[in-house]
Amino acid sequence: MRTIILTVSLFISAISSAQLRTANIFTSHMVLQRDKIVPVWGWAKKNEKIKVQFNGQMVSAKANGEGKWVINLKPIPAGGPYDMRIISKKDSVVLNDVMVGEVWICSGQSNMEWTVQNVNNAKDEIANAVNVPVRQFKVATQVALQPLDDITKGEWVAASPQTVGNFTAVGYFFARELAEQLHVTIGLINDSWGGSQLESWISKDAMLGSDELKNYAQNRLPSTWPQADSIMLVNLKKNLSAKNNDQLPVYNKQQLLQADTSLFNAWLPYRAPGQWDWQGIWAFRGTGYYERTIEITPDEASKTSVLSLGDNDGAFELFINGSLIKQGEGKQAQPFNLPAQTFKAGHNILLLRQAKQTEPSWYGNGLSGDSSHIYLQLNDATVSLAGGGWKIFPDLNAPFTFNHGANNHGTIIYNAMIHAIIPYATKGVIWYQGEANAGRAYQYRKTFPLLIESWRSEWKNDFPFLFVQLSSFGNKAAMKEAIGQNYVKPKP
Repeated sequence: MRTIILTVSLFISAISSAQLRTANIFTSHMVLQRDKIVPVWGWAKKNEKIKVQFNGQMVSAKANGEGKWVINLKPIPAGGPYDMRIISKKDSVVLNDVMVGEVWICSGQSNMEWTVQNVNNAKDEIANAVNVPVRQFKVATQVALQPLDDITKGEWVAASPQTVGNFTAVGYFFARELAEQLHVTIGLINDSWGGSQLESWISKDAMLGSDELKNYAQNRLPSTWPQADSIMLVNLKKNLSAKNNDQLPVYNKQQLLQADTSLFNAWLPYRAPGQWDWQGIWAFRGTGYYERTIEITPDEASKTSVLSLGDNDGAFELFINGSLIKQGEGKQAQPFNLPAQTFKAGHNILLLRQAKQTEPSWYGNGLSGDSSHIYLQLNDATVSLAGGGWKIFPDLNAPFTFNHGANNHGTIIYNAMIHAIIPYATKGVIWYQGEANAGRAYQYRKTFPLLIESWRSEWKNDFPFLFVQLSSFGNKAAMKEAIGQNYVKPKP
């Protein structure tokens, strides 16, 4: 059976690779860069002759031994709409409503990913997006350990009141201003990922040429996902052991149920609600523990109470002072009505063992929902349990995985989302990122220029690279801790 499946798969793959197609960045309604050579590429049968017709040009090339073809159109002035026709011996692809104007890559983290529908005065901005000559291609988020030949399928979309709400807000307002000044169509390649670190956007080759990242690229970049996950586990255990003399704290359930509060001191602090990803346990997907100590008066202990721990949907077990109080699948069972004497007078240990969230699946581990849904109601008073005061720890005895996300390793966003769109002709890049690298701020003085120089080199284009400098935040002590002993107090 295995041989049959492999044979069929290879047959289907052969058919797919033989069909004429363009790279997924080329679709109807796209914008091409004016006044520059415009590369167009794709795949066909190996050694097959391919022709591209566009705005009076007819250019041909032959696919290589792997079926890839590249055709360079001569510089074209702004204009359109045009049709592009790609022709092989038996097939053809037609792309309609193609404009020639200026193309900008919009990249970074959530600052750039933030959409028009979430800005101030969004309703008016969306309503006014009529006949605005701006178009966007949103590159789908994905990661890869090796450079990919193509991005996930997407489409170029023209701005309108029906579509602009999903455009990058920074990119859209930038493009709208340019369009008004230059009187050309502006194309945005929205290649951003919320929360992403700078290193994930840099190629391995660029890292190998950098004194700052060479050692990392040579010795710490994984080549397979099992290897990548092993590195993640080693790093996770190191982080979890940091406050416990480099030894993992106790996380065995039977021991936890008999413990006093001191046992949880070595766990990681947690603010509820929120994802574990941003509170010290990156990319873990499995079952984990939450602990909180609650002080109860004798009068409160003698009466019924109500406990709510958010809008969770993962399977859970709730223990109070070592006794199982509730278990189930979350949302349907909350809030919990607790009988009198559930709590005792004085210190009480609330221990929640809960699986990852399933809706939304990307959320992973962490209490979810609004802060107002995390509380303890005692008598007529409601005590908020949101914010700090919690401790968390993953259950490494239960099955778990690591989410293959933006910040697991360096290069992985570049491999999947940047390499595959090179050398799409572009005017330049706008960049808005930095929070994810705040803890490595001093290193950023070298790694950010490395990203800029490497992208220009890989595009073979010394294009403008515009960026937003983030506002300082935190006190001087926190800043000094973040950037190390090289911190110098600014002159007044």
